[in-house]
Amino acid sequence: MEEITRSLVIGMGGAGSVLAERMAGTFAQADYLAIDTDAKALARLGRIPTLPIGARVTGGHGARRSIELGRLALLSSLKDVQSACREFESVLLLAGLAGGTGSGATLELADELLQMGTPVGVVGVRPFDFEGEKARMNTEHALEQLSIMGIPKVVLGLNETLDLQTPGSNLFDSMTNLEERAIDKAIGLLHELLAASPGKP
Repeated sequence: MEEITRSLVIGMGGAGSVLAERMAGTFAQADYLAIDTDAKALARLGRIPTLPIGARVTGGHGARRSIELGRLALLSSLKDVQSACREFESVLLLAGLAGGTGSGATLELADELLQMGTPVGVVGVRPFDFEGEKARMNTEHALEQLSIMGIPKVVLGLNETLDLQTPGSNLFDSMTNLEERAIDKAIGLLHELLAASPGKP
């Protein structure tokens, strides 16, 4: 596993940051960072470094499921984000695709990493159906743009994790299962990104 110690896993937004922190507790062969517009959400994390973005854009609050707000937040903190990513040979982004940061900031950072010549991949999570049309539209837009950019991605669906027809099924167990699956997929994608990396001086 030693060969992927130069990889960075970034949790984007609230859901992505929580997933990155969970992954850090079980997989130590990568570095970790949580990026979010919501300063309070970042303060609740304790295992991995954090980087708040877009304070001037959002006032330290969430991006309110606005792709444009998430994008502007990332751009307003671009130098700090570039600095955090520069030393790594590959970067994996974990994101809940329904949110403004999870969609807009993730897309902007992925594009920036491509311009930097850094192999990048995304593990994304689709929202529950009941989260509404805005969440669905953000997710579909993000997935479409990632495909256009040619970025390797793995997408997991929250709806698929919860089977209300099965006796004893509950949300906690379903979310735990989702996290385990996401971490497994993330580790596999990290190895793929490393293989695509030309190496950095």
